[in-house]
Amino acid sequence: MKIAHIQPYDHAVCGGVREHVINLARQHRAMGHDVTVIAATSQDAGLVRFDDPDHSDVTLVGHGGIAAVASARSIARIPLLPVVWWRVRRLVRDGEFDVVHIHEPLVPLVALAATWHARTVTVGTIHGYRPHYLPYRLLRRPLDRLMRRLSARVAVSVDAREWVGRYFPGDYHVIPDGVDVARFSDSGVLPVERFDDGRPHVLFVGRLEPRKGFPVLLDAWHLVQRAVPKARLLVAGRFDEAERQRWTREVARRQLDDVELIGHVSERELPRYYRTAQVFCAPSTGYEALGIVLLEAMAAGAAVVTTDIEGYRTVVRDDVEAVVVPPADHVALAEGLISVLEDAGKRERLVAAARTRVEEYAWPRLAWRLVQLYESLGAGVSRAAR
Repeated sequence: MKIAHIQPYDHAVCGGVREHVINLARQHRAMGHDVTVIAATSQDAGLVRFDDPDHSDVTLVGHGGIAAVASARSIARIPLLPVVWWRVRRLVRDGEFDVVHIHEPLVPLVALAATWHARTVTVGTIHGYRPHYLPYRLLRRPLDRLMRRLSARVAVSVDAREWVGRYFPGDYHVIPDGVDVARFSDSGVLPVERFDDGRPHVLFVGRLEPRKGFPVLLDAWHLVQRAVPKARLLVAGRFDEAERQRWTREVARRQLDDVELIGHVSERELPRYYRTAQVFCAPSTGYEALGIVLLEAMAAGAAVVTTDIEGYRTVVRDDVEAVVVPPADHVALAEGLISVLEDAGKRERLVAAARTRVEEYAWPRLAWRLVQLYESLGAGVSRAAR
């Protein structure tokens, strides 16, 4: 089949949807399909280098014109140059694709243009979750007409399906985000040398914002260090030098020790950081549809401490695959971290259960489910006849 994956956000900046698209495209190419990723990018390539060969196959429909929009307690970087609309129109109409898979089909302008202009089999995946969303409520009727253009709808979790179904009722296939289990579980991956010193490590991966819970983790850290004095916190994620300096000052103000603000970690190096840590902490406070970082940590063999929020409940159960605590409760978070750092037997039990569970989210399995969906819609039939 000839497949187009439509990536709605700035392709120069790390994010869950971008990683989903990259990995899905990689798997579909490995299955022998002809795959094009269509996206826009900020002019300066943002904070991320294109250091993965899969990025080289992206068809860019715009450089610059990226707007940072507050959304779901986070920032969405979306392309708003008018030329993007017409370039997407030309690509999806003239590309002879068997299927156009649109990720977040109502997000302007790349995905929205593809939803409007595609004339072949179209699949739309909903990646987000929010308790309420005013734009969808106010624009429900015109947006519902756009959603009805899709041949099939996918949600990455039951929570995402229930949320979007409130605004746009219909049938949704639940096909979750995935993880490259083989890459993160590879026994040949070595810890990061400068932190391979026998000390216990807690890893946080994400943006330094309230939704991801980093301030709550800092609130908890002084309690953790009081109980486990040798513990070190490794902080990796998308933050620039200004943010690093801001949080360095905050760490100093709180008189916290052994907090390493690492910043962006390349895709190649990320498994090494998971391998360095005994414990992975995802203290998000809400608005998560699934939680790719949980899957990565589970595949890598780090014990997980996380929060009881929508999306994460889909992936882990308390005291089975993870320690799960109430969101925004720094005392409970500290207690959870301490219990796992101090009890090696508990860590081993959580890791063993998590490694079994994460196999359900392996990319080859999920990519195949989507190909089966495409085929059930008739994608590729006319090409096979030729």
